[in-house]
Amino acid sequence: MAKIAVYLPGSISEDLVRLAVAKYKHIEPLYICQLHNEELLEHASKAISEGCEFFIARGMQAVMLEQLNIPVLPLRITAQELGVLLKKIKQDIPERPLKIGLIGFANMFCDVSHFNELFEIEIQQYLLTSIDQMSGVLQKAKDADVDAVIGGRNCNHSAINMGMCSYFAAGGAEGLIATLDMAEKMCELADIKRQDSAESEAMGQNNFNGILQIDRNRIVTRANNVMRNILGMDQSEILGHNIKELLPEFSQKSIDNAVMNGQETFSIMFRLHDIVYAVNLSPVKVASEITGAFLTFQEGRRIRQMNTEIRTEMVKRGYTTHRIFTDFHWKSNNMTEVVQTAKKVAPFAAPVMIIGEKGVEKTMLAQCIHSASVFKDNGFVSVECSAWPQDELDELIFGSLDQKVNGQQPCLAELAQDGTLFLNDVECLSRESQYKLRMLLEGERVYRGSIMKTEGEIRVICATSANVINLVENGFFSDQLYYELSVVKLEIKPLRERLEDIAGWVSYWMNLWQKKYDRYVHLSKGAESAMEKYAWPGNLHQVSNVCQKIVLMSEKHEADELFVNQQLEQSYPVLLKLHDQKIVVFQDKKAVEINELLHQYQGNREKVAEALGVSKTTLWRYMKKFGISEN
Repeated sequence: MAKIAVYLPGSISEDLVRLAVAKYKHIEPLYICQLHNEELLEHASKAISEGCEFFIARGMQAVMLEQLNIPVLPLRITAQELGVLLKKIKQDIPERPLKIGLIGFANMFCDVSHFNELFEIEIQQYLLTSIDQMSGVLQKAKDADVDAVIGGRNCNHSAINMGMCSYFAAGGAEGLIATLDMAEKMCELADIKRQDSAESEAMGQNNFNGILQIDRNRIVTRANNVMRNILGMDQSEILGHNIKELLPEFSQKSIDNAVMNGQETFSIMFRLHDIVYAVNLSPVKVASEITGAFLTFQEGRRIRQMNTEIRTEMVKRGYTTHRIFTDFHWKSNNMTEVVQTAKKVAPFAAPVMIIGEKGVEKTMLAQCIHSASVFKDNGFVSVECSAWPQDELDELIFGSLDQKVNGQQPCLAELAQDGTLFLNDVECLSRESQYKLRMLLEGERVYRGSIMKTEGEIRVICATSANVINLVENGFFSDQLYYELSVVKLEIKPLRERLEDIAGWVSYWMNLWQKKYDRYVHLSKGAESAMEKYAWPGNLHQVSNVCQKIVLMSEKHEADELFVNQQLEQSYPVLLKLHDQKIVVFQDKKAVEINELLHQYQGNREKVAEALGVSKTTLWRYMKKFGISEN
C-alpha cells in the first residue's frame, strides 16, 4: 500500500474521508487533517520522512505542497457540485441574467467552458497563483459588476468585507471520491513499481552474473553483489559514479550506442583483473524513450599473467608488439572494411587468416588484432614459416618430448599460451605440422609420442600470399586445418589496387627513415604525385626501400620528380625479353614497354607512338627520360 497525507478544506470532515478511504485497498492514509497554511509545510515534511508518497489538498495548500517534489492530487469541485451551487444562486437572485465571478486557484475547479450555455448565465474566471492576489482579483470582479462570486474561505471573507455577494465553493463527497479514485490508481502503480523493483533487486542480487544499471547520463544507478565483487568496490564507490570512471577501458562507443541510439550489443569481450568477461549491453526503454541501459558481465576464464622471467625472455626474443589500429590511417575502401572486421573480431580468441601479396600489411594487421584482444599483455609470438627447414620449424613451434624432459627453453607454442601465435606463410608447414596446429587449436599440444593439454588458450593468426584453396584441392594443405584457420578471413589487396593508401605509407616510411638517419628530405609536389601514381609491385617492402634510398641519396633538402623517378626505376627487378634472352633489369615499367615495342617495330618510332597512344614528341621525351636509344 502507498502512504498518502490528506489536507482538507473546512467543508469536508475527517470522518467522511476516513470512511471513504477504507474502501481502497492500495491507499494507506498516513494523515487526514485540517491545518492552517502556517503549519502545512512543516507537517508535510514530517509526513515525507515517514514515507508519504502522495498529498491530497486544495487551493493555496495544494500550491504550497508542490514545492516539496511529491505528487499532489487536487480536491476539485465537480461539475455536478458546482451546478448545484449555481442553481441555488439563481434562486437567490432571480430578477435578471446573472454574471458570476469564479475566484480561486486552478486546482479548485472543474472545466466550466460550457456552463454559460447550460445555465444561461455569464461566468468569468479569475484564477490566482498567490493568496496575495486576492484583493486585486476581487476588485476586478467588482469593477466588472458581477452579481456574485464563488470561492474559498479567504475569498468569502474578503468579498463580504468589500460589500460583495459571495458563495463558498464547498465541494463534497463527489469531489472527494473522484480524487480518491485517482489516488487509488496512482497508489496501485506505485505498488506495482515497488514490487517490480523488489523482484528486480532480488533477481539481480541472486544472479550469478554481474549486473550494472546506468542512466542516460552514464551514471551507475544499480549494481548487484556479484558486480561489486567483480569491481572489488563497495556500493558507495559504485552508485552515482560515471561508468567511464569505473571501467575506463570498456568500449564507450558501445555505451553511447545503447543510451543514445537504443542499440543492443552482445558478447563484448572485456578483460578485468586478469579475467575475461562476456558483456551484454541492453538499452532500457520506457514508452519508446531510452532511459538508460543494463550491462551484464558473465565470467569466462582467467588469463594467466606471465611471470617476470618468462616476460623478460619474451621481450629479449622480440615476442611483443605495441602496434595498435590508431597507429595507421588507411583510406581505401578495402582496408576500411578489413580493419572494421578486424576490430570486431579482435576481442575474441577465434583464429584469423590474413591473405595478401608479399609486402602488404599482413604482419602489421596481426599485431593490431593482438593489441586489441584480451591477450594484449601477453606474448605475440611471430614465426616466419618460410625461413626454416620443415623439421626445424616443427620443433621450433611445437617442441619435442626430449626438449620438455631435459628442461630446455620452451617452444613457441608454449610461449604463446594465453597470447597470440602468428604464423606467416602458413602454407609452408609440413603435413605433420599442420596436424599439430589443428590439435593446438583444439587445446592439445602434440609432442613426439605424447599428447598434452595446453595450459592456456592460444590465439592463432596466420597469413599467406598463396592460393590456399588450390593447395587444399591438390592435397598440399589440410582441408580441416583450412576450415579452422579461416573462421575469419581478411583479404588485403595490393597497393596498386588501393591508391588512396599510398600517400599515407610514403609519409610513414619517409618519417621513419628521416628520424633513423637524421636526414630530413622534403618531397616536391611532383615527387609526391609520382610516388602516388606508381604501381608498387613490391608493396610496402618497396615503398620502404624507395623512401630509404630517397633519404640517403638525395643531395638536396627537396627531392624532385626526376630524382624520385630514378629511384623508382631502380627499385624493382623487371624481367625484360630481348632477342630471346631474359635479362633482369631495374627499370620503370613504362621503359620496359617502350623497349619491347621498339624491338617489335624495329625502331619505328611512329608505330611505337601509335601503339602507346601518344605523340612522337611525347615518345621522344619518354626515351630521353629513361635513356632509351633507338638501336
